[in-house]
Amino acid sequence: MSESGERAPDSERASALLERLADLSPDLLDAAILGADGVQVSSSDGRDWSQGAARLWAAADAGETGSSTQLHIGTEDGEVFAVRDGAASIVSTSRRFALASLMLTDLRTALRDFERGGDA
Repeated sequence: MSESGERAPDSERASALLERLADLSPDLLDAAILGADGVQVSSSDGRDWSQGAARLWAAADAGETGSSTQLHIGTEDGEVFAVRDGAASIVSTSRRFALASLMLTDLRTALRDFERGGDA
């Protein structure tokens, strides 16, 4: 947000994309879009996901392959999905047993739309 309380255009567009993503993905619980610097642009739940996302990517990058572009973590309570490229990333939580291929495709599409600057 700016000092006047207005959200930046990127934040507004990211919020609209997250709303559209929630409509398209019934298993999605919450999500956040982060810039290339890891700073959150917007989240669906109003919380700051920056530190949690940084820890997720650090754990993913600690593996043998080095730099991961997507991740999926399943727990008894739900699932975490994340997609990134050089310009931005998106992280989400979902209900347990969400269809991973569909969730990752939806996240990639939302991230691509955000990076292109397209309207939701």
